[in-house]
Amino acid sequence: MNKKGESEKDTQHKNQPASESEPAMQRRFPIVGIGASAGGLEALKSFFSALSAESEMAYIVVVHLSPEQPSMMDELLQRVTEVPVSSAQDGEVIKPNHIYTAPSDSIINLYQGKIQLFEQMHSDTHLPINHFFAVLPRTREISRQR
Repeated sequence: MNKKGESEKDTQHKNQPASESEPAMQRRFPIVGIGASAGGLEALKSFFSALSAESEMAYIVVVHLSPEQPSMMDELLQRVTEVPVSSAQDGEVIKPNHIYTAPSDSIINLYQGKIQLFEQMHSDTHLPINHFFAVLPRTREISRQR
């Protein structure tokens, strides 16, 4: 025990980065947010085709599309990368080494390591990227499993 009543193991965990030998639930990973206009597909494909399948990061892609236009972004991106790509689902736990695409008819939030989807209110203004980038800094890193 140290002066604060912490065991050596506790002190080591706080002061050192996670290693492969630590349980998955103790490891942390960053979440990368990417926003693009509907014309940004080629840039997204170029980025994800060069991405390592073991980056230890989660990626959330929000594309500015009409809420009435269904998105095929997950299928299009999966063709160019080995990293698993899926359309984000409400309540889904965010995992590293995964790409999530936001549905075109939803606003995406992150809370306690999970995806929250909210129905897009029909108005003249549809700014899903702006909303997501306002939420993302409050999320920071999350534990691999909660």
